[in-house]
Amino acid sequence: MARRTELWNGNRERWRNLFTWDEQESVISWAWHRYPVYRQRYAAAARDPAYAHLRFIRVATRADARRLLDSAR
Repeated sequence: MARRTELWNGNRERWRNLFTWDEQESVISWAWHRYPVYRQRYAAAARDPAYAHLRFIRVATRADARRLLDSAR
């Protein structure tokens, strides 16, 4: 973001997006507002027999993240 590096399709994040609460402009605001929706969606998918062949991993703590990364090595 600091160097205005192209992310994809010409998209470049602007510094001012860090300070806006507009979900359309700020990835932080979008994540904050959409978290409950996606949390419910993924919890439902994890319970759905149609996705029984998938392994869902919930990373809730730093220790969880560390274990996940260690298992990927």
